[in-house]
Order: sequence, then structure tokens, then C-alpha cells
Amino acid sequence: MKKLLLYLALILAVGGCKHENNFVPGHHNEPIPDQYIVFMNDAFDEPVIKHRKNDPDREKQKEKNKAEREGKEKKVTTYLKSKGIDISGQNVKAVFADVRVGAVVKMSDEEAQIINADKANVDTVIQDVTIQINPIQQIDPSLKINPIQQWESPPVAANQINPIQQSDALQLRYDIDPTSHETNALLAAGGFTTGTGKTSVLWFLDTGIDPANPYLNVNASLGASFVASETTTEDFYGHGTFCAGVAAGKPIGTAPQIHIGVAEGATVVPVKVLDKTGTGSWGNIIAGLNFVSKVSQSGDVVNLSLGAYDARNQNCYFPGLSNAIANVTDNGVFVTLSAGNDAGNAQCNRPGCINGPNIYTASSINADKTCAPYANFGPSVDYVTVGSRVFSLWIGNSFIMASGTSISSAILAGIIYARGSAPADGGMVTCMSLPFKIAVLR
Repeated sequence: MKKLLLYLALILAVGGCKHENNFVPGHHNEPIPDQYIVFMNDAFDEPVIKHRKNDPDREKQKEKNKAEREGKEKKVTTYLKSKGIDISGQNVKAVFADVRVGAVVKMSDEEAQIINADKANVDTVIQDVTIQINPIQQIDPSLKINPIQQWESPPVAANQINPIQQSDALQLRYDIDPTSHETNALLAAGGFTTGTGKTSVLWFLDTGIDPANPYLNVNASLGASFVASETTTEDFYGHGTFCAGVAAGKPIGTAPQIHIGVAEGATVVPVKVLDKTGTGSWGNIIAGLNFVSKVSQSGDVVNLSLGAYDARNQNCYFPGLSNAIANVTDNGVFVTLSAGNDAGNAQCNRPGCINGPNIYTASSINADKTCAPYANFGPSVDYVTVGSRVFSLWIGNSFIMASGTSISSAILAGIIYARGSAPADGGMVTCMSLPFKIAVLR
């Protein structure tokens, strides 16, 4: 009832999910011709994670479930072939069995309709759609940021970090407190703690992570790329590296060191689902979630600072993705999601609209605890953290300042990772006439 009342209040406050940038061709919701995601139902076969054999060694855990996984994958391709689907060559983009049972496959609209009608075996069939990271970063109307790239500052070279440390004026320019030498975003989150010494990891489904960044502990060998044109998990765009920095970046420079990450030095793992232009698809994301669920362990946090705003989907209808994210949280795993930056209803932003146990959606406030003007708010938002004017890592051993709910989600991921539980109570803030909890470390 509380969720319903909040939702009705939000509709009155922001007028539903209307937004002028929805479903612009070539923007961030473009259907991929003749490519569909097929989700089988549990009557056909249940995903591996529902009965997964766990092991403290991640590779052994994957091997323990290999036979069951391969059996389910073969069952899917056999089914598709029996329905007349051409599964040769590159027609099958991905087969998954761990987080859901299904496939990403090339087929005609007519073939997709035939399979979708088989409710004895099939849950749903949806057309795969491209998503792009640029639109969910969005412009901050209060700051004159480029509406596409939207970074507030040019990259700061590593050899300029010492002047930033030594000059109060330069530190303040990048919203770094000259007394504590922490970013104001970090101060608002309750400070920092060590993230080392844990066997759990932070997963980033994003553009990859810079593997050579000296201020991150990157386990690239544990990660994977689901971008066909980019076989490595290296970040050629910057977004994944930036988000990893605010969650787990190590102290920068010599004393007094600058602190940017909540769980300093935590192990971060790149799962590349977005390419060097920040573009991916729902199929990539499902494949990435499926990969994580093979080796995930209790205490892991999976961050998805991505999404798409859909004004026609006010009920957050996306059962395949919703169920996949819910299944990832089995065995004590947490998922953090961004609310999106459309200055609208977070209920219209997928996957940020998804709710469930151990699933947390973050929206953005400014360092002074006012509401970020670009951020989406609504009943699907669980917590807010600072997402405006945040200083973090960038590719090429450099640093940058940016704004967006992507950052808030990553900060929330760092808090949850460090605590091994939901955030502590940092008070409340009211945005779009609704109250929201401020997430803090302690």
C-alpha cells in the first residue's frame, strides 16, 4: 500500500513518465532488427542458480555446475531447432542457463511470434534493443555540461595531482574537502574504509575497467566481455573506470592523500556489456548477469549503472530482466541500480525500476543534500547518494569530475560492499514531494 501511495503521489508530482527524449531512433532505445531474447519458463527448465552447487573457489564452483549448465544450454538450442529456427553460424548470439534459461537469437518476427505463443515452454520473447550510456548520464541543468558527453571538467593528468593536493583552491574546484582530503561525495556517504582482505568482489556491468589503473585492484581474469567487437574487458570509454573509482578507488598521491572510494582497494571485476561508444543491448546485459551468476558468492555486489527510460512502461514491465536480476541475488549477492537522469519518474527507467530483496536503486542529491535536478525519483528508489560534481578516476591514468545517477549507484555499491548489508541511516531528503533515505557507510 505504501508503494502504491508513493507512486500515485509521484504521478501527481511529475505527470507520469512523460519525457521528450523517449524512444528517439538511434538514441538509446532502438530495436535490433530480427534479434530476440527468448526466456524459457521454469516448466521447461529451471536456471542453474536455483540449485547451484557452491564452492569457496569460484572456478571450482563453475566446474561443479558445468554438466547441468551444458545440459540446459543444449536443451535450449534443441528446442529452437525443433521450431525451425536456424541456429547455425552467428544466428545464436548467446545461450544462457545460469540466471535464466534461454537465448539471444536471430529470427524473423513471425518466428518470434510462434515461439512466444508456446506458453507450455516459453515465458516471454522480447525484441532485443540497444541502450546507450550517454543519455543516462544526461545534462545537469544547473551546470553548463555538454548534453552528450557531459563531463564537467577536462581530464586531469596524473602529474597534476600534487598541485590539487597542495592547493586549497584547486581541491575546492574539484569538490575535494581541503581539510579531510575526501571528495564531498565521500564525506556525504560517511567517509571511507578499507575494502581489502575480503574474498567478495564488486562486479561492474559497464564499459569495462582500466586494468592498469594504479588506484584500482582490478581482477580482469575473473571478468568477461560480451561486446562482440571488443574481446577484452579494458575500458575504452571511461564510464566503468569512473564508477569503479567512487566505489573502491585507492588513495591518490602522497600525504595528504586524496580519498575518492568508499571501500578503498576492494577487488573490482569488469563485465563489459557496453562498447567504446557506451552502447550495448539488453541481450548483452542478460549474458553478463548470467556470467556473474556462475561464480558469484555471498557478499558480492553487482552494479549496473546503466539503463533506458521508457515512458510507455510505467509498470516496469520487463519480466525477463526483472527475474534475472532477482535470481542474481540468490546466495547472498547484492545488486545496485541507477535511477536514471531524465528529471522524471524513476518507475519508467529500466532496470532501475526493479525492486526485490537485496536489490537497491540509487538516485542523486547534491553535496549540500539538495535534490539533483537531472535525477529521476520515484517509489522504486531505495536510497540517494551524492551524484553531482564527483571527482574520480579516468582512463589513461587521469582523473575527471562528472555528474549522474550512475555515480550514485556506484557509491551505493561501495557502501553495501563495505558493510556487507544495506546502508546505515543518513537521514532523509524530499525530492519531487517524496521522502528518500540518504545512504551512508556508518
